[in-house]
Amino acid sequence: MALRQQQPIVTCVLYQTSAGFHQPLLQRDLSRKLASVELVPYHSPSFRAHALINQLPSVKVVRKFVRESLVPAANVGERTLIVTRQAAAWNLPPSTKNLVIHKGGETRGASLSPNSHGGQAILRHYRIF
Repeated sequence: MALRQQQPIVTCVLYQTSAGFHQPLLQRDLSRKLASVELVPYHSPSFRAHALINQLPSVKVVRKFVRESLVPAANVGERTLIVTRQAAAWNLPPSTKNLVIHKGGETRGASLSPNSHGGQAILRHYRIF
């Protein structure tokens, strides 16, 4: 996910948590706790090769990482997973906890604003909301 799509929520978290803290330290802390994992980091409005996705070795690796590392951490409350696009392509177990899936219009921009479902989940995770 592009930084411009994360910027609104990053700014909100930094602003809400900055009282009495040094801003560069907050940014460093946030950068260690907030990550973007993309199934296919290729952005093009004309991309139509969706059938090839399951054949890519990189897709298999990232799905394994999510399934073996991030999903267990989410299930015990250590992580919040936010799927902004193509939720079905991730093959996440339906029982996954702390999972937010963008739907409808939210998937088009995939923005993490303070008003999006994903942005609100981040604010809850930081106990701001």
